[in-house]
Amino acid sequence: MLVGSYMVSHGGIAPRREAEALAMGARSMEFWRKWTQAGRVRQVGPFYLAPGSGDHGDIAYFCLYLGTLKDLHEIVMSEEYERIYAVASQIFVGFKTRLFGGGTDEEVARVTRVVSQEWGAAGFIGKEGAGGATGPRGGGGSPGTTSQQAP
Repeated sequence: MLVGSYMVSHGGIAPRREAEALAMGARSMEFWRKWTQAGRVRQVGPFYLAPGSGDHGDIAYFCLYLGTLKDLHEIVMSEEYERIYAVASQIFVGFKTRLFGGGTDEEVARVTRVVSQEWGAAGFIGKEGAGGATGPRGGGGSPGTTSQQAP
């Protein structure tokens, strides 16, 4: 089972969209409450930027939803969520969403193994050359490690 999290964030409410923001907040909360009650996600948050914490232009609020990647992907690709996203992106400044994988040591190890194998097959790592370069982009890591950045 692939574990994931979905992050929803924004930097505040667009000017003159305050009333719409309240309605959208209620609509979004009901949407996620339905999936939480169905046992497909677990909500962490919401969190807001505390007073005195600095500029909030990029992020003033965020909430995380935890679940399997399959469930999270199905939920955020649904037409119902697409309709919410379409409106929320016009109401909230810097509205962003991110789907993350990981969450367990086993999943991180699996992804690291897959990436290492694919980078090795592509020649980005694992080839020793002059000056310690490990492939066409250089890097100097030990053979079979992922000490380089992704191409």
